[in-house]
Amino acid sequence: MSNSRMNKYSNLHNQENDNSFTNKLRNNREERQHYNKVYGEPKRPNKLWPKIFLVITIIAAIFRFTIFSQGFMETAVKNPIVINPIKTEIKSNLQKNNIPTGIVTNDLIKSVLQTGIKESYQGQSLDFNTPEIYQAVKKDLNQQISNIGLNTSYLPNSITDTATQSFIKGLNQYIQNNLQIVGIINGIIKIQRILTYVLIFSLIMTLILYIRIILFKIKIKSRYRK
Repeated sequence: MSNSRMNKYSNLHNQENDNSFTNKLRNNREERQHYNKVYGEPKRPNKLWPKIFLVITIIAAIFRFTIFSQGFMETAVKNPIVINPIKTEIKSNLQKNNIPTGIVTNDLIKSVLQTGIKESYQGQSLDFNTPEIYQAVKKDLNQQISNIGLNTSYLPNSITDTATQSFIKGLNQYIQNNLQIVGIINGIIKIQRILTYVLIFSLIMTLILYIRIILFKIKIKSRYRK
């Protein structure tokens, strides 16, 4: 009998709690409806757009700092797949002008391409008359002279310097006017700049939209606490 009364009391207590919770929900709902009538229903920000801009930001950052970066390009031009066609093309042009082709080595092509990429990414005009390329050309030129039996130590430096400068000048003009790699590099740099603008814009939009969502949640909580 005692257990029956206890169960009955427990059921009544639970029912009262359920009714109290239901009434509380009803009151909250009525309170929100009242606020919405008086102050207008708040417009919820769209949660899809910040996610879209976040994805765009991530994709732009991945491409901007990997395959379109200066470091990646400088590494890529060391590949024989890139070097060999350029080397063949330059040698063919030298042969047409009766110029010895032995000076065109893989190391020289690497130096030329890396210099071109560095100058292009820095917004400078292409000029391959750099100390690195100058020394590389002069070294190869002296080696070619030694191969035909001449002792370079007996030659005045002015002769090899003049020959080196003439070769670099001709190489500079030929690369800028004829090699497709120059156009490809410039195209990649343009894409990189576009990706930079997209990255900055999408990052700003992502922050703005997420801040807007946070402020909306804060506003709703403070609104119904009054």
